[in-house]
Formats: sequence, structure tokens, C-alpha cells
Amino acid sequence: KMNIPVVNRRDCEFNLADLEISIKDYIEEESAIHYLIEVRLLSQIWILKRRYKDFEKMHTRLLSDLDIRAADNMPDLPPKRLLFNRDCEFIKERQRMLNKYLRFIILIFEAIESPILQRFLEIDTNFNLKAEYKQ
Repeated sequence: KMNIPVVNRRDCEFNLADLEISIKDYIEEESAIHYLIEVRLLSQIWILKRRYKDFEKMHTRLLSDLDIRAADNMPDLPPKRLLFNRDCEFIKERQRMLNKYLRFIILIFEAIESPILQRFLEIDTNFNLKAEYKQ
């Protein structure tokens, strides 16, 4: 049986196996593209809207927060493209790459334990500690 790391949150713990993330879609709002991220943690589900610049900010902060070994394991963020950012094929490809990026970084224990990533995923505000949580 594989040993699954446990993530500590102030007053709760959860196994990494209990966390699923997927970018389900995107919407254009106020002339910006927002990716819709579905987060599943135990029996709870919430949807986040994040722009590419939100990913950039989180990525930069996370890299500076992690130790060198963990930072070296971090994948690159999909590149920014200046022209034709609203092209449907480009947006879908970026969505696919950001989805792959998120799924990879939640496997890096130091990253998912970081308050920076937990805030980006809104685990602190959306994960109800009183929900049917069994240790």
C-alpha cells in the first residue's frame, strides 16, 4: 500500500489523495479570460475563477516560498502569449496546459502544503472543517 502524504492545515489534516483539481472550462468576462477550476476535497466541491495573471502571481510566490529542491521540481508555467490571446484554440490549449500544471504541482508535497497554493485554491475559505471529516 502506497503511503499518501498528509497535508496539515491549522486545525485539520487531509490526504493528498482526497484532493482533485480540474479546469473544467473558461469564460470571457470584462475582456479577460477566466479559467473555471473545480476543486474537490473529500465530499466538498467548489469552483474558482482564475485569470492567467493569477497563475503567474501564484507561481512566482510559490517558487520563492519553496526550498531549492522543491522549487527545482516545479513545472514551468505555460508561456504567456501577447498576440491572439482570445483565439479559441489557443485558449483551449492553455486551459489544457494549466490543468496539467495544477495536477502536477499538487503532487509536490511542499507546494500543496504551502499557504500560497492553499489560498490560490481557496482551501482555507471553502473547506468546511465541520463537514463529515473522518480521521
